[in-house]
Amino acid sequence: MEILNLPQLVQDVFDGQEDPLKAYAIAKEYEKSVKECLEALKEAALEEASTYEKNFEHAGFKFERRDGKATYSYKHIDSWNEANNKKKHIETTAKDAFKAYSQGKTMVDDQGEVIEPAHVTYSSDSLVIKKIQ
Repeated sequence: MEILNLPQLVQDVFDGQEDPLKAYAIAKEYEKSVKECLEALKEAALEEASTYEKNFEHAGFKFERRDGKATYSYKHIDSWNEANNKKKHIETTAKDAFKAYSQGKTMVDDQGEVIEPAHVTYSSDSLVIKKIQ
């Protein structure tokens, strides 16, 4: 991939000199390439950083080495699984109640209690791009 002046590409789109779809696709290709490079370099950079103090400056950059965080799993605990399944049931019921509410209907449980509908927020639109081979 050739080196491209990405800020200029953006400006060209805003100036009407470049197709926004083409520019977006090119930028997404660069993003993918950068992510792959970072992943390839990460281990070597961490290894090199381990030879320095936790906070250091090198080649005009400030670096801070941080230890990995702990991640906990509860999936082997029966009571957690039971509670999680109950939560999933509540979520599904609230989602169904929202769908019913959207159609002007009210959903009730077996005891005749109104089921509280879920609150819904929507993420922004996206555009999926795949390069034609």
